[in-house]
Amino acid sequence: MKSRILKIASAAILPFILILMSLLPVSALLQYGYIISSYDVDVKILKDGTLDITEKVKYSHMGNSNNAVILIDKREDEEVEIINVYTLKKSEYIKCERLSAGQWDANVFTGTYSVVQENDLVRLKIYGSFTNQQATFIVQYKVKNAI
Repeated sequence: MKSRILKIASAAILPFILILMSLLPVSALLQYGYIISSYDVDVKILKDGTLDITEKVKYSHMGNSNNAVILIDKREDEEVEIINVYTLKKSEYIKCERLSAGQWDANVFTGTYSVVQENDLVRLKIYGSFTNQQATFIVQYKVKNAI
């Protein structure tokens, strides 16, 4: 009798747990204020083992954010170099300007970005004034010593 009750309880609870787990990524993204609705990547492998990468990321919900964060994974011996960052503004791509360390002025939200190198990743933060809670970015970078 006890095993039958356990089987019924687990059969009833398992679908509920699976539904909650499938919602987790969306709720995790929502807590940061944005959802990625489209992601395209182009990777070229150069003869010297460097990766030449272009990512196009479209956010469909920016919430109250005035920035978006793109995390670039890297191994200990790799070097990530950000080449260009663009943001889509009124159907035209605008080249973003890299902020220097500690820079914070009135022009921060007109298409700028900052880069923080960490041990196992590069944190690219893109600032702007986003319309209709949507934003599209193109990031071009190289990963040296990748292969």
